[in-house]
Amino acid sequence: VTPGNAKYNLGYCYYRKENYRQAVNFFEQVGKNPALNAKPVEQDAYIRSADCYYMNKDFSRARAMYNTVINNSWPSADYATFQTAMVSGVNSSTEKINLLKSFDKKFPTSMLIPDANLEIAKTYLADEKYRDALPYLNNVINAPVAGNLKPEAQLKLGLSYYNLDNNNEALNQFKKLASQYPNSPEAEEAIENVKAIY
Repeated sequence: VTPGNAKYNLGYCYYRKENYRQAVNFFEQVGKNPALNAKPVEQDAYIRSADCYYMNKDFSRARAMYNTVINNSWPSADYATFQTAMVSGVNSSTEKINLLKSFDKKFPTSMLIPDANLEIAKTYLADEKYRDALPYLNNVINAPVAGNLKPEAQLKLGLSYYNLDNNNEALNQFKKLASQYPNSPEAEEAIENVKAIY
C-alpha cells in the first residue's frame, strides 16, 4: 500500500460515483505524464484521466491523451483507439466509422471488436443508412464474445429490416430476439414491433 495506490483508489471511487471532476484530480496524481514503460497502475490512471475529460466533454484534451496511449503502444491501445473514434463521432460520423472499420485489423484479438461493430452500425442507423448497418449488426450477433451486446444488435437488425420495408425478415429477427433473450428489455420492444407489423 502506497500513497499512489490510495490516490488511485480514491480516483476510482469518485469515477464510479460519476464525479469526474474530482476523480481526475486523483488519477492525475498517479499518472500525470507517464513514460513509455510506465507501471500498469500509472497507465490505467492516465487512461481514466482521459475518460474523465471525455465525460466532462473536454474532447480535445481527451483525444490528445488517448493518442498518447496509442503512440506508446500500451496494452490499452485498442481501448484508446475505440475512445478516439467516439470523440471523432462528436463532429464527424465518417471519421468515426473509418477509425472503427480499421479496428479489427489493428487489434485482431481485442475484446472490443463487437463494440466497434455495434458503434459502426449505430452510426449508420443514426444517418438512416440501414442497409450499410446490416453486416456490422450481423458481426455482433455472430461474434463469440459479444454476449450482452447481442440483444441490442438483434433488435437493431430487426428495425433495420423494418425500415428497409422487409417485414418478413424484420419479424424473423424480432422473433429470434424474443425467443433467445426473453427477459431482456429489447425483447419487450421486439414484441411491440411485432404487434405493429401485424
